[in-house]
Amino acid sequence: MKRRPKSKGIPWIPLPDLPYELDHGYRILRDLMGDRCKSFNWPFMDPVDVDALGLWDYHDRIKQPMWLRKSEYNSMYMYTVFMTMVVVFCNA
Repeated sequence: MKRRPKSKGIPWIPLPDLPYELDHGYRILRDLMGDRCKSFNWPFMDPVDVDALGLWDYHDRIKQPMWLRKSEYNSMYMYTVFMTMVVVFCNA
């Protein structure tokens, strides 16, 4: 089991050995979720509370809700798809 470097604000989670590409993706994701990125990552950390915010048409507009803490990737392809969608939706 590899030991990954600690990042401020995010507890280290022991993971089994990952393929090289997925390990790098994991480190990028941890950096995005860290304290250095708090000024712009906060909208993407947790799911949107539709009821509390009164967003009655949220699910009509957002077909695939995403948030960083969900992060359940079993391949580099799925991680790449997720990150690409985040970037595309930020620019929309």
